[in-house]
Amino acid sequence: MTSPFIVFSYYLLGWVLLSIALSWVSAALYPYFSRQLKNYHPVQATRHTFMFGLLAPVTSGLGTLVLASPQLAFPLVASHCHNDSCAPHTLHIEMSSILSSSTLALGAAALLVLCMAMVWQLRGNHRYERMLQQLSEADSLGYRWFDSPKPVARCIGLFHPQVYFSSGLLNSMDTKQRQVVLAQNLARAARHENLCYWLLKWATVAWPQTGKQRIRQEFLQRSSSSCDIKAFKVLGEKVNVDFFIETLERIYGQARWQERQQIFRRELGTQGSGATATKHRTLLIFAQITTLGLAFTVSAVYLGHPMLEIFSR
Repeated sequence: MTSPFIVFSYYLLGWVLLSIALSWVSAALYPYFSRQLKNYHPVQATRHTFMFGLLAPVTSGLGTLVLASPQLAFPLVASHCHNDSCAPHTLHIEMSSILSSSTLALGAAALLVLCMAMVWQLRGNHRYERMLQQLSEADSLGYRWFDSPKPVARCIGLFHPQVYFSSGLLNSMDTKQRQVVLAQNLARAARHENLCYWLLKWATVAWPQTGKQRIRQEFLQRSSSSCDIKAFKVLGEKVNVDFFIETLERIYGQARWQERQQIFRRELGTQGSGATATKHRTLLIFAQITTLGLAFTVSAVYLGHPMLEIFSR
């Protein structure tokens, strides 16, 4: 009888292998999906980009859970028998060969290294946050500042994000400019941008290099645009559009700033119009993600059962 630890490890290995396979499919489909989001509101585009990035590991997990329940899995699995038994069954794990044992050992080692890397990164982020806490002072407006001649404005932290300004930035800006930068970074903190990006980064770790770079960059770009709009709405009548854009360009001006500025002006010009069309487009893209997720889950079950049984022989 195979020990529960071996069985659990093999299902875990199955999740990893299925995640890798579906990650490559996701990467191949992403350019088509991204083009559809080009004219979406940044909030919706950010949310759907995040959901698409997490499809492979989430649906692989669902598929693995279904594989552990024979009555659910076998309507989706090609009919086959083990000796004289053709009834629904969990994965038939023999572990009778050196190859199967080596496969499980290598898979477990790879998963362990991945988990250790994630934990190590979390610990490093926590140490960095604690160091900044000790070197900075709180301000009544909701940010912390530290002594540095460089103009720095950052939202830092995964689970409890905080906004940090350098003294060089504060000394180089007037009150209105500070309000603009603060509102934009508080919007990042409110949307937990850092945590979402961290999850997306690890969810796409198995994507090809060009694919993972594209989805991560586009997520940050879309998230930044959504935070720009939220910040401007919060400030209300305190600043005008040109002043708001010029202030952010001074801090965040970069290669893709023109695109970000165009999105901001476009969304301000379409506020209050096209609400019904936007709702329909959102439902359409959500339906596409849901359908793709179901297809991924069914594929994980249909292909996962024979693939994992072959590996165990």
